[in-house]
Amino acid sequence: MGGATLIAASASGAVLGSAAGVALARWPGGGSILTPVRSSCAACGSVVGLRDLVPVASWLILRGRCRACDCRIDVRLPLLELTSALATVGVVHIHGVGPGSWLLVLGAVGSLLATFTDLERRTIPDRLTVPLAGAAVVGMMLLADTPQERSVVILWALGIPLILEVLARTPLLFGQQRAMGGGDVKLLIGLLALATAFPGGPLRLLSLSFIIGGVHAALGLVLGSVERGDRLPFAPAIAMAFLAVVLLPAT
Repeated sequence: MGGATLIAASASGAVLGSAAGVALARWPGGGSILTPVRSSCAACGSVVGLRDLVPVASWLILRGRCRACDCRIDVRLPLLELTSALATVGVVHIHGVGPGSWLLVLGAVGSLLATFTDLERRTIPDRLTVPLAGAAVVGMMLLADTPQERSVVILWALGIPLILEVLARTPLLFGQQRAMGGGDVKLLIGLLALATAFPGGPLRLLSLSFIIGGVHAALGLVLGSVERGDRLPFAPAIAMAFLAVVLLPAT
């Protein structure tokens, strides 16, 4: 893989991460990623100039502060840009350039955005999970070579999340809270579809997600940072598992 290709992949991933950062900033207030077209400072409302919109670099040059009012810029924004760039480089380096690779990039950036929203608000918005699920399922169906491969995509992307949703709702019958958030289930629809690109990928994704989530919960209980009954963000575990499946496909 040539250096120019990886540089282009890094830039593309950073731009996608920047768009995800706009969503992260606007969605909680009911805003849209498309309007307003120009980004503005959350503190003073001043429009951000083009020179201050370069992913990661502008934040470093400005030392994490707005040029107009000197208020701090959310550190999650450059972090999302950086992780998206690294994930994109990893996908392109391992899987090359093609429709399948860019679907995996979409899943990686989407899972990272879901992680940040889940950590902040304990929810994953439908405006992220629904388009991601649609693009992933349709894309993988189009890339499938045989009817059997298409059946596998449908089974994992729709059948398994349906089972998980039923299991998650079961505690409600006994007056307890859901065992798993609805946003988590919807996120898994798209990521499970993408994971079918790898032998055993969906099973590895589910297994790793629950192992990572379980370890997180157990450590929290031991350290006293989590109490029984607390609702923990599960998107970080799903994202870590998906990146492991994509970036370590032979493991």
